Amino acid sequence: MLEDELDEAVRRRELGRLPDEVGLDDPARLARHARKVDPPAPRDHRVEGFAEAPGSEPGEAVEHGVPNELDGVAGEEERDLVSLLERGLRNEEPERRPGRVLRPAGDVNEQTSHAAIVRRRLWGYLGESLATRIQLCGRVVAEIEGRRIEHELRGRQGRLLFAYLAANRVRAVPRAELVEALWSATPPLGADSALSALLSKLRRLVPIEGRSEFRLVLPADAWIDLEAASAAIHAAESAVALGDWIRAWAPARIALNVARRGFLPGEEAPWVEERRRELEGLELHALECVARSGLGIAGPELDAAERAARALVRLAPFRESGHRLLMETLAARDNVADALHVYDELRVRLRDELGAAPAPATQALHRRLLG
Repeated sequence: MLEDELDEAVRRRELGRLPDEVGLDDPARLARHARKVDPPAPRDHRVEGFAEAPGSEPGEAVEHGVPNELDGVAGEEERDLVSLLERGLRNEEPERRPGRVLRPAGDVNEQTSHAAIVRRRLWGYLGESLATRIQLCGRVVAEIEGRRIEHELRGRQGRLLFAYLAANRVRAVPRAELVEALWSATPPLGADSALSALLSKLRRLVPIEGRSEFRLVLPADAWIDLEAASAAIHAAESAVALGDWIRAWAPARIALNVARRGFLPGEEAPWVEERRRELEGLELHALECVARSGLGIAGPELDAAERAARALVRLAPFRESGHRLLMETLAARDNVADALHVYDELRVRLRDELGAAPAPATQALHRRLLG
């Protein structure tokens, strides 16, 4: 009986055995599977495997649909990021395509085939409403209080002005700084008047306060992809540091999806290049979190972990943490010889190009694989 199971779960959480994020307050949201599930595993709250979806082959490597669908979210009017995330947490609909869903290691009611799920507030760093959302990575998308305005941003300078104010919305930006952002080191004659005209046009679309310093005024729950990626990677790295692989899984992929779009593609300006470098660094951190969480979850997630580790090695060939992740992932898949080959390639690269040897942690992993 679901109510008895909920009472027991509440009692266990009060004893400190359940994380706060497990949703217990809404029985209607706890439905997860309409079919028989495996018996409960030891109650250590780690994911020990994946539930097979109807129609999928045993052992088939199918990734969770949420992060894969995120890639097209911000540019499509009919998509809503928060609802998309929640859709992955609600009941699986029969007509939905085959996929896998995370199965909790415990707290599964065999009679009702229910399992506790995570509350929506886990995604709080994405904002609770997308009535105002701004995407600056990839194609520029701007929806202010439910109204799409990106097509009304006239000209290159108009788009750059909006992007700069949105990217720096937490502070007031001086007029001279805006001139430099729009025209770099060689502003044209009359740049100040041109800026005033651009600001006047932009004020018709979005609220801007200030006369000598300017700040874009957005609702408190406005969603901007740069901010979401920064919050997501912080959440993912915190979870990885605690060994909480499930909590790290989704925010790591959200950060990775944003970072991979690239900041304002096609634009060239010093501040744009600086933002791109920041995103490149964020992408590396996100790849590490994806690889570590996949390695920790194991099972079918080892595929994603290996892909992330290989991408990390390709993008940062001297980053030894990426090589160690790839070695560990290959070893977890019983490909120890491949893992040893990765170490040998790293050792030769460091010797030939830097005259250095692998770090002690990398050497220790190599010895462990040999042993």
